[in-house]
Amino acid sequence: MAAADQTTDPDGGVGAEAEALIRSLGVSAGDRLDGRYRLERVLHLTGPAVTWLAADEKLNRPSRIHLLRSDQPRAEAFMAAARAAAAMADNHFVQVLDAVPDDGLYYVITEWLHDGHTLGEVLAGGPVPVQEAVRITTELARAMAEAHDQGLAHLRLSPKTVLRTDTGEVKILDLCLAAALTGTVSRDPLGTDLSAIGELAYALLTGKRPQAQPIPPSSATARPARRSRPRSRSPTPWPSSRARATRRRCPRPRRPRRCATSRPRSCRPPRPCGPRPRCRRWRPAIRPLRRGRPAMAATAARHGRAPMTTTTSRAAPVRAAGPAVRGAAAAAR
Repeated sequence: MAAADQTTDPDGGVGAEAEALIRSLGVSAGDRLDGRYRLERVLHLTGPAVTWLAADEKLNRPSRIHLLRSDQPRAEAFMAAARAAAAMADNHFVQVLDAVPDDGLYYVITEWLHDGHTLGEVLAGGPVPVQEAVRITTELARAMAEAHDQGLAHLRLSPKTVLRTDTGEVKILDLCLAAALTGTVSRDPLGTDLSAIGELAYALLTGKRPQAQPIPPSSATARPARRSRPRSRSPTPWPSSRARATRRRCPRPRRPRRCATSRPRSCRPPRPCGPRPRCRRWRPAIRPLRRGRPAMAATAARHGRAPMTTTTSRAAPVRAAGPAVRGAAAAAR
């Protein structure tokens, strides 16, 4: 793998800014740090730090070195993140080998994977097979779950911070270090990492990031792709019959009607339970009189009491005289 591919900053690069930062550090290619790490070439920038490829002359192996000035605001957080990441012994993480403060400089040494390929390089050839995408995503999730159990979070997971070796191993770059160098914080670190794993799974299956252009563009002059739009959850409209059934199941709440009186219905005294009381004794006598049949008043006279009567013109009710009713009854006999 090309050395410049092992980058922790998607926007990082080697250019005029890197040259100015390198000169401010006072180091150059060929210098030795701590008497054993010989600087060979600059890989990339990550925030205020410069990442070098160095040769460990004591152990005769290549190493990655993050070099930072000690007067930088993030220097102490960077060293604390290095100590926390060094305690992570999982093989899915690139190991932190040393952290040294030396002559106004802070530098952190991590292992170098000569056969590692970033997911950005892997996805340059298009999506990976489904089984491979599932395997990589599963290993990422298990590794980050182990880190979360120890109180650590990455916060900068991307196709450039995940490596796949020639033997198929999955490695995660710069646990805690990238977030410390870039000043990345999150109120929900676990949710941030979980969301990043989901985006990586999407990229592995489709060859592009969600809501972004393909990874990576073939050249600097490549035409930028349009932002992908999510598919509609309901591409075809519902039939009218189904819509009507839905409206019937979920009707709009009706406003309570106002009663005629000033007080609400709930304040009225409740009606007595059971059927309404009826007087069967007086019904035969009252009904004929209401229908305008005076001759049937004799039926009421048999009961010995004068019933209530009404006129045929629906006027106010009058009470019949007792003697008159009795005389009419005698004439009828």
